[in-house]
Amino acid sequence: MQESVTTAPGTVLEQAYKPIRITPPDPADLELSAKLEAFMASHFPTETEKNIQRRTMILAELRRIFRAWVKDVCLQRGVLEEIANEAGGIVLVSGSYRLGVNEPGADIDTNCVAPKFVTREDFFSSLKDILLKNPKVTNLVAIEGATVPILTFDYEDINIDLQIAILDRSSIPDNINILDDNILSGVDSATEKSLNGPRVTELMIRLTPNRSSFIAVLRIVRRWAKRRGLYSNKLGYLGGVNWCILVCFINQLYPTAAPSTLLLRFFMVLSQWKWPSAIQLCKTYDAKLGLEIWNANVGGNRFQVMPILTPAYPSMNSSYNVSVHSLSVMKEEFSRGLETVKAIIASGGTDWAPLFAPSEYFVDHQYYLAVEMYVADPNDQGAWCGFAESRLRKFIETLAYHNPQLCRLRVYPKKFPLFFVNESIPLDQDKKHGCTYFVAFDVDKTKLRGKEVRLDSAVDDFKVNSLYRWPKRVEGMDIRITPLGWKSLPESVFEEMGGLKVAKDLRQKYLKRKKDEQAKLDAEAAIAATVAVPQQPPSSSSTSDKDGSLLSQESESQPTEDPPTKPDKSPISAKIVLATDDPTPVSTPAPSPLLVAASPSVDKRPREDPPLMSLAPPEATMSEVAKDSPPKRRKMKISFGAM
Repeated sequence: MQESVTTAPGTVLEQAYKPIRITPPDPADLELSAKLEAFMASHFPTETEKNIQRRTMILAELRRIFRAWVKDVCLQRGVLEEIANEAGGIVLVSGSYRLGVNEPGADIDTNCVAPKFVTREDFFSSLKDILLKNPKVTNLVAIEGATVPILTFDYEDINIDLQIAILDRSSIPDNINILDDNILSGVDSATEKSLNGPRVTELMIRLTPNRSSFIAVLRIVRRWAKRRGLYSNKLGYLGGVNWCILVCFINQLYPTAAPSTLLLRFFMVLSQWKWPSAIQLCKTYDAKLGLEIWNANVGGNRFQVMPILTPAYPSMNSSYNVSVHSLSVMKEEFSRGLETVKAIIASGGTDWAPLFAPSEYFVDHQYYLAVEMYVADPNDQGAWCGFAESRLRKFIETLAYHNPQLCRLRVYPKKFPLFFVNESIPLDQDKKHGCTYFVAFDVDKTKLRGKEVRLDSAVDDFKVNSLYRWPKRVEGMDIRITPLGWKSLPESVFEEMGGLKVAKDLRQKYLKRKKDEQAKLDAEAAIAATVAVPQQPPSSSSTSDKDGSLLSQESESQPTEDPPTKPDKSPISAKIVLATDDPTPVSTPAPSPLLVAASPSVDKRPREDPPLMSLAPPEATMSEVAKDSPPKRRKMKISFGAM
């Protein structure tokens, strides 16, 4: 840490980890960094100066609207006009925009700070109405039930996320010190979490020892995470603040590193990090305001798998949404990123495109589920889809709980249009409105204990307990989950990877790789089986001859009858099909169809017993052993039934 950072009188933040290397970069590192930055400027340009000025003007308009609204609310509460004029109110900016990342099309995270005369109900009523009447505002959605209540909307086609923090003060001056911990005195939980955003952003600016390298690598990491399907805090991955903290953390460990070296260290450290050890920028402290500070040994914190702590008081885990499933995905991607960066550097660092290759999500899994969330009234789409999206993490956990044989469970963080819901609606009826997410999974055949994979219990549990009990759900809000094989995926999902033709080539490579892996496992299992079979020792009997001497005689092996043949009960296939529930009254929204699995067919034909196995000679190759091994049982095949 280059300079001390204070957050309250007498409180100085102390960096959590000491730097690993502080030597200046060598000429080779600087040359690689120049090539990397040239690649980024060519392929992923930053926001133009004109658009930056446009964003500044939009923020100025929002500040004007907010201050006028605060004054009106104060007057409606009977506050004297002089006090209402001094009530003030400020709009703070946090996130990537405040840090200066300047990505085209990025949203702006804003936080309104209001005096005590304003309530959160006013925010979601009168201010919401003012914004709805503004012709420049579109797509406004109010999310009141979130942990941090928020208004999200587009202002002249720029997305704005607007939160509110209410302080126990009569006025909010423009020069208020947002980093002073005493600002949190007497606030509620929603205000505490809302202020955490701008406080964390300001602290990261101060805790970053090398700002130019930090911004350069942060732009790269954000772009990489989006291309690889890892950018979404809501869906169990990491969001903007998480990636900012991680890059800042690596910058603290290597404060003098050039961008290319810092990027390499980013993947190297995170691919080897021993989770759930927490990553933190500074040591936690207690400001004695009665707020809860994150502790790994307290309550539910013990079960959080990827803690990334915020530097501002009270320190909290910014990545509590991460599950064991999404963490497994990110570990794989960190390792892949490390190997890719190493290969690029070894080849001279001229082409960084392989690092930003699109995710192989839609070719790299066995099965998929299309989760369509839809409404009858388009005005309800934002609220229902926003809520259902936030529950998809729970769907992954529910699938894993009810079906432990499922592995590599993963949701892809991108919205698609509706695909299947409207297919069954007659032309003379109104179509549904909504979006589709995809969930992928594989089946671990070593954990199969039956002849079928049933998903109906998991889907029913998710719908009833996670969705249908939402208090604001009305008739017309529903969800449909459709099982799909790879060939049934809509063609539009392959656009990012270059179209269907490219996807087919990648799919063939995936199937060949899986086949080779399975052949290797089968061969190793055959070797283990042959070694485990002991040779049958010759039996002998001792008799006494007339002279009383003991004679050892080798007993002749007696022929035995072959055991009766048994019918082959190995499962042939299991189908997952849809079964529709009985119709429900119109007053109650009809539940979506449930996923069930049909019983597999059973082959009743007897088969011959395999020949007796003998130990393979030491010099036998793996292929020879596999060739001489007994015939294998037919493997279970899972096929999805017709929709």
